[in-house]
Amino acid sequence: MTDTRHGYTAQDEFEDAWKALGKRGWLWRFRDSSDLFGRNKNKLVITDAQPADFLCGFEGWMGFVEVKATKDPAGFKMGSLRKTQKIYMTLSEVASTPYMVAIKQELTSKWFLAPGTFILQQKGTIKWADLAPYAWSVGKI
Repeated sequence: MTDTRHGYTAQDEFEDAWKALGKRGWLWRFRDSSDLFGRNKNKLVITDAQPADFLCGFEGWMGFVEVKATKDPAGFKMGSLRKTQKIYMTLSEVASTPYMVAIKQELTSKWFLAPGTFILQQKGTIKWADLAPYAWSVGKI
């Protein structure tokens, strides 16, 4: 089960790791309606769908990164991704623009950084063993 409250903690952790790169890396956080909702005294705010959580750059590499967190012991549920995120993944693939999905397994605090091309080929739940080749140490790019 994906818990969106944990997703924001994971986003903050991801953002801190990129900021720690200093001048070697940078990131831009796209604001979405859930960010804006809490910042407007709980008044409903409508925003357009964003392509991902972040646009990141590192030593000549630039791409989109969507950050997700889950407590599911079986794996990452594809249903955690919105339809628009999958559309942007597909558009990025066609345009040869990197799109990554950073997934934090909350029970173990392990991270995975999987390319959108891999994610788009999956259905249902991606088992942790299938994500193992994409294991990632936060802060090590």
